[in-house]
Amino acid sequence: MPPHHPIPLHPNNVIRGNIISVRRTYIQDLSDLLHACLLRGDVERAKRAWAILIRCREVDWKSRWYWGLYLLSTDHHDRRSGLGQTHTQASTYTASADYDGHGVERWLGGLRIAAKNNEKPQFLHAVILHLIKHGRHLQALEEISTYINSYPYILSASLHTYAGLLSFYLAQPTSQRVHHISSDPNWQKEDETPKDDDRERDDSSSLGSPPRPSGTDELPNQGLMRQARGWFVKALGIDGDNEIAKAFIKLIDTPPGARTIVSDDEDEDEDEDVDEDEESADEAKYDEDEDEDEVMDNASQSKSDDGDEGQDSDKLERFDLSDEYGLDS
Repeated sequence: MPPHHPIPLHPNNVIRGNIISVRRTYIQDLSDLLHACLLRGDVERAKRAWAILIRCREVDWKSRWYWGLYLLSTDHHDRRSGLGQTHTQASTYTASADYDGHGVERWLGGLRIAAKNNEKPQFLHAVILHLIKHGRHLQALEEISTYINSYPYILSASLHTYAGLLSFYLAQPTSQRVHHISSDPNWQKEDETPKDDDRERDDSSSLGSPPRPSGTDELPNQGLMRQARGWFVKALGIDGDNEIAKAFIKLIDTPPGARTIVSDDEDEDEDEDVDEDEESADEAKYDEDEDEDEVMDNASQSKSDDGDEGQDSDKLERFDLSDEYGLDS
């Protein structure tokens, strides 16, 4: 029968006073060896050590579940490189694992079911990271959406942040996404490959529909952008110091394109103001020129009038003198 208190795996445990049996000493040495192999990158030897440890009934191997996750995730690389496989429990876990890592998902799912409530979010977090690693972003978002509204996942700020990041990524146009590149030649991006019925529907609808305006396909999906913002707001409500959520909320509210448009509008307004100022200055200068011309015309007119009056007065004076002295003009 297994003990009531399984032995946790503590590598490099220098306190060995409580180890009273040879078996427990052997288990401790094996856990130290496993940890050293992981640090050195000796995956094959680490797998053999892990397979021995998980068969020991008194070992709490779930306390180091991420060791098993790493070994399962690297299994297909070893098979393709021609390294030998040992018929152990570790290889039994990975026997059904394909290049997409479905065996890893099943293993993490089993651990999540058996885990305590406060430990379940970390297993879902590991599943999400695994799906993202294999380029299955849409499936990762669906997986989060299935569980995130239930306890205890609803209290995890990191899961809400990942939901927002996935929604933000899927909202971007396909041409602007950073595509995942897998080493598997048969690998295919599930997020970006439309189904056959969707492709036929698009083809049939495009026959009788007018052509789309240029640049329509390059716009983000506004529905997913709003959904992403909602996830980030919830993450910020759980953890007020979440800098990632703050940055993406600011990015969604003021995208780079909008800032460019606003700056262009401001430049246009400034140009219009400058043009109006120049026009008003030209009009004022024109009015001043007209006023000066009018003043000069009035001055010349008054001068000519004064000359005419002088000539008339001279004529009158000569006429009076001729009459007075009886002189002929």
